[in-house]
Amino acid sequence: MAKTPEPAGKLQGIEYKICTVDQDGISTERDAKTDMKEAIAVAEELLASKKYLKIEVRQKYFDKKSNRDIDVVLKTFEGRKNFKINAVMIFIFALFCGIGTFAATYFLTRSE
Repeated sequence: MAKTPEPAGKLQGIEYKICTVDQDGISTERDAKTDMKEAIAVAEELLASKKYLKIEVRQKYFDKKSNRDIDVVLKTFEGRKNFKINAVMIFIFALFCGIGTFAATYFLTRSE
């Protein structure tokens, strides 16, 4: 009876790691996957959660010819940084706009 071949990822020892960078800039590495489609699907789910600024799917494998590990970034997902505007920032902005408007009208309407 013929033996069923293993998937290419398991034969060569290829693993896919998911690296994330959160809103504070802290980088973490997630569990390694053996299936590329599964790793990309997990990365897309993490991006949809909007908790991370950047998510990378990395492929790591061993090159027998050069006798070293190769680490390649397959795909990078980037989100937008959440910027919270609070009431104090709005007040300061309005204050500067008011001061600027007052100064402009004062100097433009002043007659000598």
